[in-house]
Amino acid sequence: MEQHVLIVVEGPEKGRRYPLEGLICTLGRAADNTIVLDSPRVSRHHAQIRLLPGEAVIEDLGSTNGTWVNAQRLMGPHTLTPGDLIRLADYVTLEYVLEDSGATETVLAGVPEGTQVMAGEPFEPVSPPEFEASQPYQPAPEIAPYASEPVEPAAAPGMAAPEVVTPEPPSPPKERPSWLYIVVGVLAVLICLCLALAVYLWFAPASFWEKVFQLLGIPLPSGLLLDSHLWFA
Repeated sequence: MEQHVLIVVEGPEKGRRYPLEGLICTLGRAADNTIVLDSPRVSRHHAQIRLLPGEAVIEDLGSTNGTWVNAQRLMGPHTLTPGDLIRLADYVTLEYVLEDSGATETVLAGVPEGTQVMAGEPFEPVSPPEFEASQPYQPAPEIAPYASEPVEPAAAPGMAAPEVVTPEPPSPPKERPSWLYIVVGVLAVLICLCLALAVYLWFAPASFWEKVFQLLGIPLPSGLLLDSHLWFA
């Protein structure tokens, strides 16, 4: 099984190996990248490598200082081949390689000839002992379902069953008749009119009272007319 690996050939930590795992591996300065390169010359998310069946494709992520493969700046996606040199800005150069992880050898492969290997007895699972019930199985009594209506309690022998008193629902509040509000409104209007009339009569001029007394045919008292003139003087 082949494994994609990036090896630092130039820059800090020369010789360090970065195995690539997953479908997308990102390179950059931010801590959430697959390969973190701590340098201000490297963008936060500088480049990414997509691992496809049988190939790997590198792509620049709009970095400030650019990504180069074999001394050529990337202008779009590029399929890598083993031995390609990837340079991020002028900070680090990595080599792309494919390594064969190899198959794990068995233990018996290193045993010299003539050595006898003792085989253990085959394992046979032990069945659990059968349980012998001393009494026949009796199913549990069924539980009556919950009843929405109240159930009268059973009375003891020789006693009458107690009566179940159902509480009566509270009666809704009585609404006042609408004519009561109409009467109150009419009374309030009449009181306001009477107050307004009293205020007007109190401050009415003497000419108004002369006309009233003439209309009623009553002589106007001289003292009242004098008081009115003095009041409005």
